Amino acid sequence: MKQFYLAMCFIGTILPLSQLIIWVKENGLDFAALIGEIGQSRISMFGWYDVLVSAVVLFAFIIGLQFLEPAVLECRWGSHCFY
Repeated sequence: MKQFYLAMCFIGTILPLSQLIIWVKENGLDFAALIGEIGQSRISMFGWYDVLVSAVVLFAFIIGLQFLEPAVLECRWGSHCFY
C-alpha cells in the first residue's frame, strides 16, 4: 500500500505541474493572466472548489490530531485498536 501512496504522490505532483509548465511556456509568468484564467469556466471553478474543500478538511484533520489522546495516536493502521 505504501507503494501505491508513493505513486499517487508522484502522479499528483507531476500532472498538475506539467500543465502549469505548459501554461508558463505559452504565457510567461503573468500572474494576473493566471488568476484571470482560473475562474473563466464553471468546470475550472468546480476543480478549484474541490481543492479548497479538500485543503480545509485536511487542515482540520491535522489540527484535530493534536487534540486526540496519546493512546489514540499510538494506534497504527492494521493494528487491532478498539476504543
